[in-house]
Amino acid sequence: MCRFLMYLVYLTVYTSIFSITLMSLHRFAVVVLPLASQRWRKPREVHVIMLAVWLLGGLLSCPCLIFSSKEMPRGKCSDEFYDSENQRLAVNIVETLFGFVIPFGVLAVCYTYVARKIRTLKNHKEMKTGKLIAAVVGAFFVCWLPYHILNLIIISALLLRHAKPQVSQNLLESIKILTNVHGAVAFFSSCINPILYAFAARSFRGGLRETNFAKLFEKLRNDTEEKLTKDRTVSMQTL
Repeated sequence: MCRFLMYLVYLTVYTSIFSITLMSLHRFAVVVLPLASQRWRKPREVHVIMLAVWLLGGLLSCPCLIFSSKEMPRGKCSDEFYDSENQRLAVNIVETLFGFVIPFGVLAVCYTYVARKIRTLKNHKEMKTGKLIAAVVGAFFVCWLPYHILNLIIISALLLRHAKPQVSQNLLESIKILTNVHGAVAFFSSCINPILYAFAARSFRGGLRETNFAKLFEKLRNDTEEKLTKDRTVSMQTL
């Protein structure tokens, strides 16, 4: 049961992070590839993409099912499921890479580009949307950074375990107190994101299409489509 519970924890963490990352890619595609993004928004394509997200999340969560053979006291559960330090090192590297470095990089690049487009639209409502975008990226960074800083400390300690065993032991001992705190801060991200994405809009009752956030990206998409049409017309005239 403990293995299954830990698997569910990792599964929900990965899928929520990947979903947020996909949302940023969608916003970016609406601005940069407006015509192609129309195809990606069809129900079938969306279902396939979301299935892929859950499958990838499930695959990355498998170590806690495969590696764990540690017996825990009845009624207790732990995320220390590794049979060896090499397993712990590999899991922490994968977790930091796929759970923070890559997603945050995608978020930062996509929303930086979108924010630049927003600045070209001199509008008060759109400036508020720019602040919302900054809040989304900032919340992800602030909530998950402490968790992965400790992951990096663990990785460093494990890499030093043979060359400098005393330093390695001191590093591992120093983070034990912070383990519960950094986990709580990380999961607080799941509480913030629904507020940022849903309740920050003025009229959520009307659905996502009625929000200023959605209208902004619709306008950006239309502007990009008009620009592409003009460019094609000029190219044809040149030929």
